[in-house]
Amino acid sequence: MSLLLLTLIVPLATAAIGGVGGPRRLKEAVLVSGLALTFGLCLATASAFLAGGPIEQFEAALRVDGLSALMLVLNGFVGLLSGIYGVGYLRRNEERGLVTARMRREFHGLIPAYVFALLLVSVSNNLGILWIAVELTTLASVFLVAFHNRDTSLEAAWKFLVLGSLGLGFALLGTVLLFAAAQGRLGEGLTALNWTRFMEAAPRLHPFTLRLGVVFALIGYGTKAGLAPMHTWKPDAYREAPSPAGVLMAVGMLNAAVYCVLRVHLISRAAIGPEFSGGLLLALGLLSVLVAVPFIVIQWNLKRLLAYSSIEHVGIMAIGIGIGGEAGAFGALLHMTYHTF
Repeated sequence: MSLLLLTLIVPLATAAIGGVGGPRRLKEAVLVSGLALTFGLCLATASAFLAGGPIEQFEAALRVDGLSALMLVLNGFVGLLSGIYGVGYLRRNEERGLVTARMRREFHGLIPAYVFALLLVSVSNNLGILWIAVELTTLASVFLVAFHNRDTSLEAAWKFLVLGSLGLGFALLGTVLLFAAAQGRLGEGLTALNWTRFMEAAPRLHPFTLRLGVVFALIGYGTKAGLAPMHTWKPDAYREAPSPAGVLMAVGMLNAAVYCVLRVHLISRAAIGPEFSGGLLLALGLLSVLVAVPFIVIQWNLKRLLAYSSIEHVGIMAIGIGIGGEAGAFGALLHMTYHTF
């Protein structure tokens, strides 16, 4: 079995084991060791790419290139930290009577499931699988936001579900339009939606349909990233989610969404030049920074403050991608890296 498949299977197995009953210490050991092994496999997969070039599975539906390798390392790292911090978080809240055995099982299942979804996003070369993986992050996030089962938690989870689903609906429509822009030039079967196929066929894509697809995809994935004006779910979701889950949302989900945005931008740049998608990202990025800064200044709730800070950070990343060129992309990815750590 390849390193790439093991990297995905281990967190999925950890989630399956965590979701069933068992002694608390055993469940904690499974959670931390499973996520530690996952991070080690992420490092090994990234090293294998550096040593031998791109890694592909299932007719290149899953593929590790330079960007994917970076995403694997970042998301694997934040997943491990969330698991380690989650152990102490649950113990403290159990002692205070705020967490039950059922809630602990949910947490031990949802955190590694979330990490699995983030890693699947990181290695998805197929745009259809990419969309499904992002949808999986949404499902895990909804349950984590509602974790404490308070009225405010349920309200925040519902808002996140509605806005997240709306964004994913736009992203799905964008994916369909991108495929339509190819007008049969991508072949048939699973490989027809591969990002590498789009890049090869980019000069022959229909410009108008492509532009429509890019707009919908950027709005859809931009909603997941929390770009303004699609950012309104963030403050409440961050406030209500358990702190370890908030880390995954603030870092992992942001990284995954920016990854999707960057993949779409690269298709657009190869097909019609960098101006169209770059201009959209520049506008959304500037708007995000302008919206976030005043709320950062006046915000007293720490988690809501972090949410607005996250909106500002993703805006800066969008500005870097929108400016274009190697320097802009490098700046955006560098910002993503130190935002993770």
